[in-house]
Order: sequence, then structure tokens, then C-alpha cells
Amino acid sequence: MHYAACSPLPVRLLNVLRTRRGGRIIDTELGEVTKVGHSAFANCTGMTSAILKSVTSIGASAFQGCTSLGAMKLGAVSEVDSTAFDGMDTESCTLTFYGTPTAGELDRNNKTWCGKKWKAINII
Repeated sequence: MHYAACSPLPVRLLNVLRTRRGGRIIDTELGEVTKVGHSAFANCTGMTSAILKSVTSIGASAFQGCTSLGAMKLGAVSEVDSTAFDGMDTESCTLTFYGTPTAGELDRNNKTWCGKKWKAINII
């Protein structure tokens, strides 16, 4: 998977990721990002982890089609679009929050968030 499949990402961000990963997005760690916009990582099929500790808002189709994503770490999400995780294998993805999310109807007992079942849900 090369950057063409991740074209919704800003060019500046793509250049940083390309430099770090030799032209592929495999894992992403963006400490200062607070919002993941519409289709930001859509169809990044090679991305296996995303560490977005400060994220509080996730837009439409943000992670749509991220079929290899096995671990995601997010901030205390207060806004999330209902289509943010469509086409993603959430049941194979461990979700960790830095703080309790206020959006998305979290049910830790049943491992569900945003109407999706997850492999595991942790709150730090």
C-alpha cells in the first residue's frame, strides 16, 4: 500500500510519514493531532497501528477500509461520526483510550463502541 491509497491526508503529513516509513504507512503516531478529518486514513490497508493520543474528534469514513489495523490508541473522544470505522475489521483491533470517551456509546463489557464490536477496549 503506497500513499496513493491515502490521498486524503495532507501533503505535509504524507511527506513526514513517507520519510519515516519508506513510502508506506504501516504505523502512525501523531501526538499533537486532535481531529481526524473526513476520510483521513480511508483505505490505508497496510496500516497496522495508529497512536493518536490527543484525538478527541473523528470524522466521517476516517478509518474506512483500514483492514489491517490491529491496534488503535485515541484520546478521550468527544465527537465521532457513525461511519468512521465502516469497512474496518474492528473485531481484530484492540482499542485503547487515554481517558473515557463521551461519544460513541461505549460498552466495555460487550467490547462495543460506535456500534462496532472490538477485539478489546482499554481505558488508561
